[in-house]
Amino acid sequence: MERVAPMQNSGFSLAGLSTTPRKRQVRFSARHDIMLLREVIAQNPFSSKEPGRIWSRVGELVSTALQDESFEVDARRCRERTALLLDYYKKQDFASLRRFGTERLYAQKEDLLHEVLELEAEKGLLGATESKYQDEAAVELRKRALGELEHPESEEKPVPLTQPGPAEAGEEMLPSCVSTFLWMAVQP
Repeated sequence: MERVAPMQNSGFSLAGLSTTPRKRQVRFSARHDIMLLREVIAQNPFSSKEPGRIWSRVGELVSTALQDESFEVDARRCRERTALLLDYYKKQDFASLRRFGTERLYAQKEDLLHEVLELEAEKGLLGATESKYQDEAAVELRKRALGELEHPESEEKPVPLTQPGPAEAGEEMLPSCVSTFLWMAVQP
């Protein structure tokens, strides 16, 4: 009788094979957060028309600076960590911001978050101003396309609200819609 040895699982599945290595999980410390926020302020991805490229640059700079710690971050991790820190700051969740680090590091992080928040707000103001001018231009273009621009040579006179014609002595003229309604109400 032959013995069949069970197949050993090598840890790979056909569906899970990939040529790109899985990225290591990183944990941001207070010092890492400060370094990230300084780069965000220096590069200002909020003011760029191509923020993805700027976030990539931020990730490269932070990874290069922390190369000796094997700390590697990409654009997405930088953007998401910055958004999380800003969210904590906006919600005044100071316990989450203080979680790691000393009081001095916390104060520094809080100052940097305030600056990043101002950069983000400036982006919102610039975007709102640009869209306001674009909206005004779009309205003007629609008016021209529909032919609703006022031309001084072809001004129309306003339509009177009362019916023209002589009124009997002591009788007031009613607007045409009211007289039509009254006529319809009297009809059997």
